[in-house]
Amino acid sequence: KLQQSLMRLAKWARQTTLVVVAVLSFAAMPAMAEDPIRIGAVTSVTGPASYLGEPEKNALELMVDQVNQEGGVLGRELELILYDDATNPERARTMMQRLLTQDR
Repeated sequence: KLQQSLMRLAKWARQTTLVVVAVLSFAAMPAMAEDPIRIGAVTSVTGPASYLGEPEKNALELMVDQVNQEGGVLGRELELILYDDATNPERARTMMQRLLTQDR
């Protein structure tokens, strides 16, 4: 039962990450061309689901580095904002709210 809950949490986290990436990318569009495009994600780097969150974090960092090395997106670098939810759904919600309201 714990494994099913962790798998649902991981699926939710991946879907939420994609939504946040899209929202923050569009929110950054009116910015000046030299401003970085901010991309945020909440992963479970610690806690019971860390076996999923740590690789997700590493993959995001690797992808952002690769995109930036290739010139960014439309000439703008990506800036990755990562939060660890410690495999706690309430903390995940709080961190997601922070991404959407403070880290835009």
